[in-house]
This record gives sequence, structure tokens and C-alpha cells, in this order.
Amino acid sequence: MPSDKSLKIFTDPLGAAAVSRLMESPITDADAAISAILQACEVSQRNIFATLAVTLRIANDREIFKRHVDAYGEPFRDTETWIKAMYPETWRYAKDAFSAAVAMPEVPIEDIAAMKRCNAVLLASPEVSSAVRRDPAVIEAAKTSTEKEFREHLNSKHNQHLERPWTLRITGPESGIKKIESALDEIGETWNLTDRFGQLEALVEDWRQGGHSEAAQ
Repeated sequence: MPSDKSLKIFTDPLGAAAVSRLMESPITDADAAISAILQACEVSQRNIFATLAVTLRIANDREIFKRHVDAYGEPFRDTETWIKAMYPETWRYAKDAFSAAVAMPEVPIEDIAAMKRCNAVLLASPEVSSAVRRDPAVIEAAKTSTEKEFREHLNSKHNQHLERPWTLRITGPESGIKKIESALDEIGETWNLTDRFGQLEALVEDWRQGGHSEAAQ
């Protein structure tokens, strides 16, 4: 293995010089450097959720948003609006962290920071009771279990009813997809539903209640 000293030339893996060295250096050095870069990215991805969850919950609790104004000079109304406007790229990664952090006021933020992202999001589900969230064993499981193990733990040991996510994939011509999206937007406005799954589920339920499923039989 190359020494740590030989890896220092790769401290900026996105720089043109570093990219060239990754491509042209001996394979052993390139292998070690690429592994180091990927490990650093892996750690960064684990840490970013915890960092955002802790920071944004504190910012929300202390109402930091009130200290800032929008493009029209008006004070922001809430933390979510402030982050979306001032840090739009951060918000892409912050949504789950912020939602989980504020949905679990009974869980200490240092515990949320130590949880896996998938488990923190699962524990923050409206279906999970506050009493379950306070359970030290549940908090510990959220830190150490896989998502599948943690869901089974909540369902079997705490009588929760958490379904695993299921993805519906739809591919079609652009015009047809846009027509579907436009209709779902209208449904969302009519029934005050902001997420696509909720809009689609409401459409299906409305269709069934209209007797269409019986008529088709």
C-alpha cells in the first residue's frame, strides 16, 4: 500500500491536476486514492443528515428565520421558507432531516444525530406514537439496525403498522405524462394534497367510490 504521504496529492479530487494524476498514476496509488475519496464521500453522506437535522431543529426552536428577510424585505414566516429561499441547494438534502427533527420533539437531538437517515425518517412517521419514540430501546435500534430490521422491530415489538415503501414506475410519452401531472395538480388543489402519491391514491379511491370498479366486473 502507498504511504499516507503519497495520498496528499489527491486532497482536491475535483481539481484538474488531481483528476489527471488519478488517470495516469500507478494503479496501486490510484486504487488507494480512489478508495480514500469514496470513503470520505461515504462519511460525508452519513454526517450530512445528522448535521442538518441538529442545526435546523435548533434554528427552528430559536426562530432564526425571524432575523432574516426575503427578496421583498419581509421577514420570513418559518424555517422551511427561509431555508428554501436562502439555501436552495441545501434544502434538497435538508427536507428529510428537517421534517424528522421537528416531528420528534420528544427525542433528544443528539440521539437523532446518531441515527441512520432511513431510520430517523421512519421513526418520525405520524404512525409512530410519542411513547414509542421515547423508548430507549427504540432509539438504540434506530442507531444500529438496518431499515428493514428497524421497521420489523417497530411492528413486532411495539405494535406499529408501518408498511415498507413500494415504487410505482410509469414511463410514457412526454405529452401524456404532462397531461397526467396536470390532472394530478388539479386534484391536489381541489383536495389540498401536495404529494403525488396522495393525489393518485385519492383519484383511485374516488373512482372506486363512484362504482366504477363494480361496473367493470
